[in-house]
Parts: sequence; C-alpha cells; structure tokens
Amino acid sequence: IAQDGGVNPERISSVVTSERLPTEIDSLNKYQSRKVKATGSTSFDTPSLAQYSQDADGIEIDVYVCVDVEAVRIFDSSGVDVTPERANRLPVQVGFQSNSSDWSALRLSSSDVWTGDDYCVG
Repeated sequence: IAQDGGVNPERISSVVTSERLPTEIDSLNKYQSRKVKATGSTSFDTPSLAQYSQDADGIEIDVYVCVDVEAVRIFDSSGVDVTPERANRLPVQVGFQSNSSDWSALRLSSSDVWTGDDYCVG
C-alpha cells in the first residue's frame, strides 16, 4: 500500500485487528498527503516469543523482532529520494490476535519500538 502512495489504505484491514485499523490507515494516509511512495521491502529477523495466551475468545501472541528498513526508500512525486535519516534496524515488539471464529487467522494488533536494550545490535 505504501508503494502505491497510500491509495485505498483500507486494503490493510484484512491483516490488522479492527482496533489497530485506524492507526494503520492514519499512517498510510500520510503517504497520500505528502505525495510520496515507498520502494523496497521491509524485512524481519531474530524473532523471539515474548508472550502467548489462549482462551475462549482467541489467541494473543507478542513477539520481539528486528525490523530492517535498509532497503526501503521514500520518493516524492518528482522521483526525488526524500528518505529521512533513520536507523536501518529497529527492535520492535509486535502483537497478533485471532478470534474464536477463526483461530488460524492472526492479525496485527500492535507494533511498538522496543525501548529496552537494543537486541538488534551486533
């Protein structure tokens, strides 16, 4: 969606929880308002389970991952690279949830930069 300049951001609704959807749409709308597009791909590595719970309502999983955005560039409508200075690797805690109607469909429920020790260094 970011590679399309944020057009039709509601397309992300199939992979995020309904609670997370407004946050993701707001983020993708920034691509439209700034008239920018992303290229490249984000990658993830070094996953580590932080928490797992299951009850009658569904499953919740939190995972620590290293997010690598080195290959992602941002371009304006003129084709100028406007990628901000940033860390290429970030420690992030992501959460996923399923519900009792479809236990196998995990959807993104949270994504927060980890503020503790940076487990992605090294």
